[in-house]
Amino acid sequence: MSQIDTPNESEAKASTVAIPAESVAPAPADEPSLFHHLIVRILRPNVRQGLVVLVDQGFYSITNFLTAILVARTCSKEEFGFYVLGLTLLMTLLIVQRSLVSTPFVVYSPHLKTHDHDAYFGSTLIHHLSISGIASVGFALAAGVLYLTRRGQGMDAVLIALSLGSVPILLRDFMRYVLLADLRFWTSLLMGLAANLATVIALFWIYVNGWLTAPVAYLVMAGCSGPPAAILIFSKRKHLSIVKNRLVSDIIKDWHFGRWLLAASGATTIGVQTIPWFVLLWCGADSVAVFGALMSVAGIIRPAILGVAAYLTPKLAHHLQSAGLAATIKIGLKVIRTMSVFVVAYIVFMLVLGDEIVGVFYTARYQGYLIALAIIATGTGLAAHSTTLKALVRAIGKPEIEFWSSVYASIVCVLASIFLIPRFGIVGAAMAMTTWNATFAVTTRLRVAWITEKSVTSRDIQHEAIG
Repeated sequence: MSQIDTPNESEAKASTVAIPAESVAPAPADEPSLFHHLIVRILRPNVRQGLVVLVDQGFYSITNFLTAILVARTCSKEEFGFYVLGLTLLMTLLIVQRSLVSTPFVVYSPHLKTHDHDAYFGSTLIHHLSISGIASVGFALAAGVLYLTRRGQGMDAVLIALSLGSVPILLRDFMRYVLLADLRFWTSLLMGLAANLATVIALFWIYVNGWLTAPVAYLVMAGCSGPPAAILIFSKRKHLSIVKNRLVSDIIKDWHFGRWLLAASGATTIGVQTIPWFVLLWCGADSVAVFGALMSVAGIIRPAILGVAAYLTPKLAHHLQSAGLAATIKIGLKVIRTMSVFVVAYIVFMLVLGDEIVGVFYTARYQGYLIALAIIATGTGLAAHSTTLKALVRAIGKPEIEFWSSVYASIVCVLASIFLIPRFGIVGAAMAMTTWNATFAVTTRLRVAWITEKSVTSRDIQHEAIG
């Protein structure tokens, strides 16, 4: 039977012999279109998650922008000035918390097992509540001093509002970082949407009824930020463990990491925030107003930059745990190369339409400074690289790199300001601002390259020893 073909087998062989292989035309294959390639890339998990964080950051920035506009339209210039001063205090407090509490949690938590992770979350929550509690008491004391001395009438009410509102506002920001550390990007977006939409709706309703003031704005932000954050903490109660003998050691661990970030923020403030004062000294208040308008327009890309950094730090921290140092650095640098395409497109956009945008938002009095705007846009593009590098060095546990790069960049920036602003005015200020980002990017990139080379060399030595 093995040598006798069945009828079906015979027909198959006959058909095979009858039709030569060369005569059979291959089935035409449809080439995937460029749109198909684009959709496939967008649907990748990493890209989807990154877009979610960008949307979250965008809603946060838009809410702050709308709040400022409503307060400015309702209140007097003096009261709006108090609102701006209160905002600077709140942002400073957020920087302190993110440096000493939130960012260390993002970096350290991916490397901890379940029990240790729960205990670390509990310690970090206590650390956060301590900072927000001290800040709340500080705002209340400052308000009391202003009230008793009858100075800064109006500012005391803002400080009372901050005393009541800083705790829930900081809690929401802390929980956002906790969610990002756990890679729960959609949950972070939902929390942000709930808080931001509630804030905008409440502020518009109060604005229409004529009740909006600077203190009321801060209380509305607090009232809309607290409940979503509190609900999230309640939902994570099973993963929250407070171990008394770990509180001090965890706080010390966070301090050793966060002190570099806090010092880097101070160095950055000294370098960058002195530029408007130099402009005031050598060019006058009108030039400061123009410089501020140009910085504001050039900063339209800033929410996207902050969103990328917020996504990249926890993502790289998790990748470091699974893939190692060299692979993590490689991914971070790949993101920077990818961002370069968007940065170039952004600079071209500013060259073509930037001056028109300045006119739309700030009237024609602020137009005609295209060279300065182009330089500031270039510096903002470099800031995208700088911010990504910050996320990378934080994720790999090297915050001291960010500090020293900030120090070098601030020194160069101040020297450039002293030399350039008296000679070139606003254009000189734009060049000084750009030197900060350029110096930071170059020094940090060189340091990261040295770490990569050292890591590869160490690995080669280990392989040779094993061999």
